[in-house]
Amino acid sequence: MYKLEKLDVFHVFIDDLFAHGSVSCLQTSPTDNQDIIRVILDKHLDYDDAYQVIISQLFDLQIVTFDKDFKKSGITTLTPKEAGEKFRRSKK
Repeated sequence: MYKLEKLDVFHVFIDDLFAHGSVSCLQTSPTDNQDIIRVILDKHLDYDDAYQVIISQLFDLQIVTFDKDFKKSGITTLTPKEAGEKFRRSKK
């Protein structure tokens, strides 16, 4: 949103998700940093992508993204469309 000069919209989006929505922020512990560095080196990902890999492992989650870097690194992800379909199937 910064590159698009839409920080005002980004602020509203974040506020809706975290302050008024049911989205939680997950964190790693300081000892998880070694695992993040390992993922950076092993999978050739940048920090924020490696952080997401470790969070997904710690909390048994799947990564939902359009980012192709995960797939290039052999990490299984779902597109938002696939995640929505999977969620709808689980509600039946």
